Amino acid sequence: MGEIGPTNVVVTLNGLVRSFDRTGVKGPLDTSLDEFFASQIGNDNTADPQVRYDRLTQRWFITAMTINNPNKILIAVSDGPTISATTIFRFFNFVSDVPNPSAAFIGGFADYPTTGVDANGLYIGCNVFAPDFSFIGPVIYVVRKSSLLGPLNVPIRVAAFRNLANVNNRLVTTPRGVHNDEFAPPNGYVIAAVQTYRDLALYRIQNADTNFPTLDDPDAVVVPPFARPQTFAVLG
Repeated sequence: MGEIGPTNVVVTLNGLVRSFDRTGVKGPLDTSLDEFFASQIGNDNTADPQVRYDRLTQRWFITAMTINNPNKILIAVSDGPTISATTIFRFFNFVSDVPNPSAAFIGGFADYPTTGVDANGLYIGCNVFAPDFSFIGPVIYVVRKSSLLGPLNVPIRVAAFRNLANVNNRLVTTPRGVHNDEFAPPNGYVIAAVQTYRDLALYRIQNADTNFPTLDDPDAVVVPPFARPQTFAVLG
């Protein structure tokens, strides 16, 4: 929830968005997360922000979510690489269950959006929960990057992939967008946990810079056996 750019460090927390220069001196961006996204949230509140500095476009991308159900995914994009008193952010949102709707996900709560950025898109992964807090399933959102940087009167383009394929008959959860500064990546990537949290699933997204991206079946990434940390007692 912190990122370093050419001249700034930006930190995003529940309730806070703050910039610093690279020596640690607090900068001009210093506000609550709700105030930062005020133009997008109405009477709602915000949570779970993430920040990415994109070295390809030299812009800051900040994402978060609202907390009422069905919630919104929020996106902010800076107009340049340096956070100053004159920096302008563009703000966007979409309702979590609207892109490529699926009956099981209607009214669901998309929790803990995790964001990666590459040359073609933003990749935002969430776990979706029903109003009774039961787990519905994971979702991957692919936001066409060029639609965030184009004319303001053109809607952003968001595709959603739901009902993700399992790996070796085990449930996939907690997808995370992969950040990639490669100039021309062949694919976008999302990596997820496989049930029991011993292996990983790697998803590839093709054609992210179009209105119709596609998601490949996942590759299993086998994690070597490991021991869980020992329990310990706190003394004093």
